[in-house]
Amino acid sequence: MRLWLTPAQAESIARHALDSRPQEACGIIGGIGERAMQIIPIMNSAPDPTHHFRLDDQAFASAMFNLERNGLALIGIYHSH
Repeated sequence: MRLWLTPAQAESIARHALDSRPQEACGIIGGIGERAMQIIPIMNSAPDPTHHFRLDDQAFASAMFNLERNGLALIGIYHSH
């Protein structure tokens, strides 16, 4: 499966990664089929966020609820390393 991001969406993910340094940035991508519609940064709750990532449970659950409410599906998870 391919994932189609707009230049603005790709920039959003890259900016999140740069702004989170030295910790690893992570988040989810919501969309329909192969097309990304929403980039959702999620707090990294890993015990060692400089070398690992773990999507914060509450933020992830909330984001998933919002995707479903908006008729979108989880089509990707991103992280910066």
